[in-house]
Amino acid sequence: MKILISSYTALGNFILKTPLIRAINKEYETCQIDLIFGYPRGAENILKDSGLINKQYWLSSQFSIIKKIKMFEKLRQQKYDLIILPFDATPSFVLILSILFLHNSKIISHLPSFQSSSIKERLKILLGLLFIPSVEWVSTLKGRHEIDLNLDLLQAVTKNNVSRDYSTIVNWKNENITHFNLPESFVAIQPSAANGAPTPKTWNPENFNSLIDQFLLKFPEMGIVLLGDSGDIDKLKGLHVLSNNNAINLLGKTNFNQLCNVLNSAQAVITHDSGIMHVANALKVPLIALYGPTDYTRTAPLASSTRVLHSRTDCWRKMYGFQGSERQIEKQYPNYYCMSGITVNQVMKALQILLKYKV
Repeated sequence: MKILISSYTALGNFILKTPLIRAINKEYETCQIDLIFGYPRGAENILKDSGLINKQYWLSSQFSIIKKIKMFEKLRQQKYDLIILPFDATPSFVLILSILFLHNSKIISHLPSFQSSSIKERLKILLGLLFIPSVEWVSTLKGRHEIDLNLDLLQAVTKNNVSRDYSTIVNWKNENITHFNLPESFVAIQPSAANGAPTPKTWNPENFNSLIDQFLLKFPEMGIVLLGDSGDIDKLKGLHVLSNNNAINLLGKTNFNQLCNVLNSAQAVITHDSGIMHVANALKVPLIALYGPTDYTRTAPLASSTRVLHSRTDCWRKMYGFQGSERQIEKQYPNYYCMSGITVNQVMKALQILLKYKV
């Protein structure tokens, strides 16, 4: 059985698809699963050499028309038996695949959100609903976790109850990280997110600086390691968190395997709602996840060693309620407002609990 699965969001959302991919392999033992991504943002590394997938394709919105046509033709030639399109597949993408595979493939897709769509996109959704009978639509219920939403797609295919294994998968290899001169015992912190792009998901970096100072007073025998992308450096430039002499700065200095090795060596990790958060959760590292405008009921890490702190402001669900883009919400709620409901003391208390320190 040949299966195609699309993934058009970032690293974290793809990691939340890994339980679906594992469940498909369990349901169809001889299946061949191909993936199609919108752009390379680390997701291509997650299941590499895992044995769970066959091929990975790229189909970016930045491709020329000719390049897109060639890629669609390449996909059509694969003659997939089943095409699974989770919620991040755009109405346009669903519509095109529906036409290409009208008589050859079973296509199952999450019902796109009208709330998040422009008038143009809403018309495409209506076209798909009314005139493309080859697509079976599955609703995305508010408050339902993304892993469940993805497994709902497989359940709609099999018509049977699907085993709900919520552990996520990250396939990584041991890599020498001695050149980073990491402390024997440390906490890893992600002080920014989104590779420095405007986002309302980040906690005020000065809060991190205060947290580091408090932590090292309480735990002088431990160290702090900062993680993130190279784009985060410019966003944090001039702020104390980068110049704190008590923290090892690895922003933009790790490849994927090195990142996994650093996270796996940490006694605890503190992140925003981000790809690094989902990697740490998959590795089952003790984790504090900071949530603001995104919906923690939908994407929160589910490992037992995780603590989720939610900023209770009127920003909640503004992103995963699909009421606007990150840039729009950041403009509407500047100066880290969406994360302002989380205090340094809250994070410090949660961290002490994770480290099994008596509060």
